[in-house]
Amino acid sequence: RVHGEIARLNKTWELVKPDKMATLNAMRIVVGSEKNYKILRTKLNSTKLPALPFLGMHLSDLIFCAEGHANYTADGLVNWPKWVQFAAIIKKLQTYRSVSYSFPLVH
Repeated sequence: RVHGEIARLNKTWELVKPDKMATLNAMRIVVGSEKNYKILRTKLNSTKLPALPFLGMHLSDLIFCAEGHANYTADGLVNWPKWVQFAAIIKKLQTYRSVSYSFPLVH
């Protein structure tokens, strides 16, 4: 989905070469939020590191976990599964830091 302000740039969009538009449309499909980012999750899970995570997806996961589950059970105990899930999301994010990213020096 494209924000309205960007979509209204008709004259600018007309200047974008068809092959570049095809690439952009393919990328939109990959990062689409449909089915809880299913395509992106599949691609990230099969990609060798280094890779750049899409933080929006992980932040959505953290928000869902924080707001979708109570901190305490009905018995007044800490809702341990919630925090295990929270930790798993953060651990997944930390895996992206486990590999060095070597970029060529640009002069």
